[in-house]
Amino acid sequence: KFLYRKSGEINYNNRVERCGNRYFSSTNSLLDKDTLPYDDIESLFYILIYFFQGALPWKSKKNGNNKLSINEIINLRNTSDPYEICRGFPLEFIKLYERVIKRKNDEKPDYKSIIECFNKIKTDYAKSLHKDEIKLKWINVMEEAVRKKKQEKLTQKQNKFLAYLIDME
Repeated sequence: KFLYRKSGEINYNNRVERCGNRYFSSTNSLLDKDTLPYDDIESLFYILIYFFQGALPWKSKKNGNNKLSINEIINLRNTSDPYEICRGFPLEFIKLYERVIKRKNDEKPDYKSIIECFNKIKTDYAKSLHKDEIKLKWINVMEEAVRKKKQEKLTQKQNKFLAYLIDME
């Protein structure tokens, strides 16, 4: 139970069906446990890691069915080193991520410190890079896919033109 300014005490014992993508959902959500405020923050971390790295360790691995089970995802999360998952991120981000995944379920998030940490990361990151260099890896992946698609269309047109020339002979 948590106490908020306007609404008073909120009881989180109400069952809510799992929603969202299994790769980005919090561990509590995957286990069909009651979700708490920290669960949203945990999900946010997975989304941010994906945006900056273009992958998640448990999203890039596949079993024979092309999809990892929920238990396999949880196992990979629990056995993966946070420093490896957050490779390339500022140390503050990694420490905050560790604090979020190791929290106690009844612990209320310290939103002020989380916001301060994100602001520091944003400021430090912006200072360290030139504006033109700030590009998320998932954008590079999308641009590469578009470039390949254009190349395929060009190759198809070239092949049709060659076939046309051969037919003219």
